[in-house]
Amino acid sequence: MKTHLLAGLACFALAIPARAALVVHHASFITSPTNFNGFEAIGTHGFIYSPVTLPYTEGGITVNYVGSADIYTPTVQTAGGPAVGVGNYVWGKSGFSSGYTDITFAPGTTVTAIQFLAGSNIEEPVNTYTQILYELLLNGTFVAGGAAGNLPSLNSTLTPFGFSGVTFNEILLKGDTELTAIPAVPPILTGVSDGLVLDSIAVTAVAGAVAAPEPGSSLLIMSALGGLATLRRGRR
Repeated sequence: MKTHLLAGLACFALAIPARAALVVHHASFITSPTNFNGFEAIGTHGFIYSPVTLPYTEGGITVNYVGSADIYTPTVQTAGGPAVGVGNYVWGKSGFSSGYTDITFAPGTTVTAIQFLAGSNIEEPVNTYTQILYELLLNGTFVAGGAAGNLPSLNSTLTPFGFSGVTFNEILLKGDTELTAIPAVPPILTGVSDGLVLDSIAVTAVAGAVAAPEPGSSLLIMSALGGLATLRRGRR
């Protein structure tokens, strides 16, 4: 009876998918996106122009800002400066911002990979780091988060970042310009300055709801199999 119970437990554990490992990308890797938001229908907003209407949706990808910010959309971020993004518009900032960018997708859609171009509206790093911070969420549950790398400074060409290997349906992004060290938990929800400039969001999405992530089943599998091995040794 006990052997049957442990065997059933092992089969059950094997049937539970283990949590996948996040992969952070620093080069473009999605060649055929299911959805794309290049901000090309957002128009000219911010600073001396009219405020942008939020949230902004294009190609099934919705971008919103949580907190205080003047969203500045021209690809040329400073007078006489070079174009930093692709096309005519980006998701930029004018002056001080103290929130974060929230990206979501069509209801019932989950994402297995995302890539985008990112930079900073800061002319020079304020401290040691000017990092892009991220949090990936699935149905409001934390999946992964951290600092994904240094952001280029103002008037520099935006560089690619991306994530794959996990499933999510919301991503929070912040270009933190006040870090003096890489934090264990990204301070996305705090009021520190945000200088993120964003463009060309591409995703690989699938239809259908996915349950919130559960802890990996490795420990359960090992316990069950270990119990089976102990019973077998005892019968010899």
